[in-house]
Amino acid sequence: MKTIKADRQGDLIFVKLDKLPKNLKPLKFNKEFTLAFGEKSGNAHILTKEKEETKINIYQDKDGRYYFQVEGGNAVVRHQGATATHREFVFSPGIYVQDIQVEFDELEEIRKVSD
Repeated sequence: MKTIKADRQGDLIFVKLDKLPKNLKPLKFNKEFTLAFGEKSGNAHILTKEKEETKINIYQDKDGRYYFQVEGGNAVVRHQGATATHREFVFSPGIYVQDIQVEFDELEEIRKVSD
C-alpha cells in the first residue's frame, strides 16, 4: 500500500487539498462509497475505512467531483471487480478531491480517460 499526496488509480486522479471548497453538497457515507464505476470493465473504485473508528465525510461539487475528508485514521480506495488490477491506495487524515483524468488527442479533442 502507498500513502499519497497526488496520484492516480486507473482513470481516477486523487489530490490532497489544504481545505474544502465552498458550495459542496454533503453525501451519505456508510461503510463504503463507490467513487467510480467502469462502464467498460464493470470494475469499481470503492472508498472504505481502514478501521471502524475512522470518520469519512464525503461531498460532491456541481461538476460531479467527489471530495472526502478523512479523520481519526486512514481511508482506503480499492479497485474491485472481475478484472480489477489497480493497486490499493491508503489516504492518511486530510482532505482529498477525486476527479476523472482527461487525455488530449491532437486529431480529436480532450476526452475523459475510460477504465
